Amino acid sequence: MNETWQLIETTMNENPAPIQNENVRYEFHLTGDHPSVKQLILANGTAEVSDDTSTKADCNLTLSSK
Repeated sequence: MNETWQLIETTMNENPAPIQNENVRYEFHLTGDHPSVKQLILANGTAEVSDDTSTKADCNLTLSSK
């Protein structure tokens, strides 16, 4: 699963135009075989995936890890 998160972060940072004016924090609650909680932070044209969930997210999503 970590490879998927890294791919998301890398892909978004290689083409930052669509997120250039975004300032938002998404929190993903993954259930199933590989449960985890991650935040995707979009700010100032950069994307960052973080395990730190201490900052309140703007949007919370619960998804199956499948």
